[in-house]
Amino acid sequence: MGRNTLRLIAHRGYASRYPENSLAAINGAINAGAGYIEMDVQLSADGVPVLFHDRDLQRLCGVSGAVHEQAASSLLNLTLQSPIAISAHPTKEKLCSLETAVGTMARNRHVHFFVELKRIAIHHFGARQVLDKVMNILAPVRAQCTLISYDLPIIREAQAKNWPSLGFIHDRWADFDHSDQALSDLDFLFCDIASLPSEGDLSVGESHLAVYECTDINRALQLYERGVEYVETFAIAEMLNALKQSHHEKV
Repeated sequence: MGRNTLRLIAHRGYASRYPENSLAAINGAINAGAGYIEMDVQLSADGVPVLFHDRDLQRLCGVSGAVHEQAASSLLNLTLQSPIAISAHPTKEKLCSLETAVGTMARNRHVHFFVELKRIAIHHFGARQVLDKVMNILAPVRAQCTLISYDLPIIREAQAKNWPSLGFIHDRWADFDHSDQALSDLDFLFCDIASLPSEGDLSVGESHLAVYECTDINRALQLYERGVEYVETFAIAEMLNALKQSHHEKV
């Protein structure tokens, strides 16, 4: 994962075309040529890891309640809406379990996955249970997976369990202490693109810097020149095509 070109991460899969965090969004991103895909993981009431971003089910499933309040058997029957996606061919996708996603990961060894451990799951189940459940399911594809979270203690616990690749997420660039060695041993640092300063170097030592969310290839390339290596995007196919075009124009 050395620095030689801008790398694009499919944010929650191909979320501008399919319901986010769905199996269709993951497969759509892979079919579009994504080399990197980010997904969000929470636990159901009975401790089953499922792919889901929000703290409640309303926006994406149109029902009340939260992931941790329902059994997996109920959650996996819910149909995901597409508030981000704009498609002439809408699909009705069910909420996806992490175990199901791992099957797709194993068939696509060339793709790297960023698996975000959501804070709401950590709050309700504790870091140990979340890690045990997630790491057990990801074991067959662990070399393809970077565990990331806003919760630094769970990342440190994963580090103590010798997980091979880890990252920390922060909303605000200004809140990073860039002289702090406490984060220097992590493989990745993720930050909200909206919080970045308008100029200056953005490199973060030995760690790789990733930002979210961007659908403008020109902005992504400008940030790359300042030290950003990875950019998360909902529009992975469009951004990959634009990146190829930019390389072609430079030749």
